This record gives sequence, structure tokens and C-alpha cells, in this order.
Amino acid sequence: MKKYIGLFLFISTLVMAINFSGHQSINGLGNAQLFVAPVTGPYFIKGYLSLPMSTQGNTNSSAIALIYKNNSTEIYRGATGATGFSMTGLSLNASDSIKVSISSSATVDQGLNVIKGDVFFGNGL
Repeated sequence: MKKYIGLFLFISTLVMAINFSGHQSINGLGNAQLFVAPVTGPYFIKGYLSLPMSTQGNTNSSAIALIYKNNSTEIYRGATGATGFSMTGLSLNASDSIKVSISSSATVDQGLNVIKGDVFFGNGL
């Protein structure tokens, strides 16, 4: 009986790792740790950003989204001022970590939490 329970727990953990997905909110400029890949395979990342505009309406956001693998390898650089970003078919090894960084030098972007967003990710199964 103990063998079956152990086998069930092992298989359940494996199935949950295979069917991996998640969500992370973004508030303001800076870094957000998204996930650590539970298994080797293809992954997707899809982000949406709400960006500020100056009260005069003539200075738009210059925020840029960057995605890093293992905290140092840049794997994606978005367009300046884009309201979204996306990667599909991202090949990761088990234990690779992924983070997103939102940066900008524009004055309109510097306020506390003026940039907001959501990032969805998973292994596409």
C-alpha cells in the first residue's frame, strides 16, 4: 500500500510540473521574479502593461520590458513604450529562472506605481 501511495505522489507531482502556468502582477519600474522552470521544455510569457502619459499629453512613456534567464542572460528586449510583450517557444531547462525588468528614464514613468501590468506564463501544455 505504501508503494502505491508513494508512486501516486510521485506521478501527481510530475503531472503538475508538466501542466505548469502562472501569473505575476507588476507595479512600477524594477524587477519581478516570474518563475523557475519545473521541467525542461518550451515555455511562453505574455505581458500587458498600463503606461502613463503626461498631463500635457505630449510626453509618452518610454518604458521597456526586458526578460532575463538565470538573472543575467537577456532573452527579450521589448519596444520602447509598448503596452505588451510576448515570447513563445522559449526553450528552458529544469531550474532555469525567469525574471522581467521594466525600466525607463522618462520623467512620466518615475512616479510610484504609475506603470502597472500583468504577466502570464507557462509551459504551453
